[in-house]
Amino acid sequence: MPPFEGLIFSNELFDAFPVHVIENYADELLEVMVTVKDDMLIESFEPLTNEEIKSFLARSGLKLDHQQRIEIPLQMESMIKSMAGTLHRGLVLTVDYGYTNEEWMEPARRNGSLRGYYKHKQINNILEHPGDMDITSHVHFDALTKFGNHHGLKFVHKWRQDEFLLDAGILEELQENYDPNPFSAISKRNRAIRSLIIPGGMSSSFHVILQQKEI
Repeated sequence: MPPFEGLIFSNELFDAFPVHVIENYADELLEVMVTVKDDMLIESFEPLTNEEIKSFLARSGLKLDHQQRIEIPLQMESMIKSMAGTLHRGLVLTVDYGYTNEEWMEPARRNGSLRGYYKHKQINNILEHPGDMDITSHVHFDALTKFGNHHGLKFVHKWRQDEFLLDAGILEELQENYDPNPFSAISKRNRAIRSLIIPGGMSSSFHVILQQKEI
């Protein structure tokens, strides 16, 4: 696309990027590979030699504990660079689920975030159902904003999705569209809006990141 002024909006874009899986074992970084044994896909481990992965870890400031693994999305920076090059002046609004560096280091994250979804069920072994399962991982939020700043997309703010929607005035949509009939299209829409802002709802897992250029 030629450079333009405006808005680049994405919803669950970065979580769909391919990733490399890295594990620290006895202070040695290993890359988790995939091989075949008895006609089954299984993991294998090789010493980390990919310099791009090493650079990503160094610039992110991430240090893994023993037997901790993490996913590295090398294509994320090239996408951010492309966005910055395409946007002459305007905003970048990114909606996705992910973790900050501090959250990545929590004990609950030591196995990484790579998951599969098959027939609406979460599958921890992403090598099951090859070709038939949706595979996803969480976004590195600190790296996303840091890379953006480096390429000219100034970080403005990060909200939880419910916080963003409330700041954007979503409650006004409820006030303007009240209908006492619980089965009407308006009532269904209002229930959908409420599901986005109730405590502990789906929005607590999503975040909204705002970046800007030449504003």
